[in-house]
Amino acid sequence: MNNILESTEQQKNSFLKLNWVEVIVLLALFMVGNLVFGGIGMAISTLFTNSREIYFLTLPIFWVLPFVTAFFLFYLLFMKNKSERYHLTFIPNFWGDIPVYLGIFVGLFLVNEYLTGLIPTDVGILKDLYKLVSDVFLELKEYPITMTFMIVVLAPIFEEILFRGIILKGLLNNGVKPILAIVVQGLLFGLVHANPWQFVGATLLGIFFGWVYYNTKSLFHTMFLHFVNNALGCYFIFEFGMIDFADISIYTAESLLLIGLIISALFCFIYYKMSKNRTWNLC
Repeated sequence: MNNILESTEQQKNSFLKLNWVEVIVLLALFMVGNLVFGGIGMAISTLFTNSREIYFLTLPIFWVLPFVTAFFLFYLLFMKNKSERYHLTFIPNFWGDIPVYLGIFVGLFLVNEYLTGLIPTDVGILKDLYKLVSDVFLELKEYPITMTFMIVVLAPIFEEILFRGIILKGLLNNGVKPILAIVVQGLLFGLVHANPWQFVGATLLGIFFGWVYYNTKSLFHTMFLHFVNNALGCYFIFEFGMIDFADISIYTAESLLLIGLIISALFCFIYYKMSKNRTWNLC
């Protein structure tokens, strides 16, 4: 019996646990990697080909490298000499919850569109920043395969591994209160998008994805929801360009907000009724 208890305790101690310093270092490694590899990609396209086409076709490679480099350097700095090991969890459990999560997501999507629309795009420095962001997406739109692969496929995989699979999971395993861990990782998710419009939406959805991951302990669910969100974003950019969702809707922005809140509240209530007591276990 004692051997079984000792084995269980050793297994628990082997799970990845992150403190706040380690979270900051991991994100710093990722952000520095973004700057370095982004600069290298632009330099290569300028110096050797002077072609924006080459840059955008190779962009997915330079977009993924900051993630891979951050993971590897973090392993060398913090995990190599520890007994802790990281295990990805893609358990597609709680299948019945997926339609409910999708319903909540639809409501949040409408709320997000309203909140994003409140941020001005034609005032002071925000005007220049919005033009910069718009130009990037509109230029990337000219390369639909690259844009779709990077935003719809790569982003849900690598961003979910980093923010929900490593940061949130590591904080929860380290005993951080779930509400604090979920909100903080959501804010960090918003911050790395580096502009106020995506910050609002990414923070809101990051908190939602964190809540889903906390309930399911499965990256399958969050990657799927992330995929749906980014696929919708790509569709609207391809179909309408950089435009507020309210501008192409028959409803006013305020009506969309109200509809979104009602839909989210309804499916949250359904989730409350159908879910059992689920507690976070180390994994």
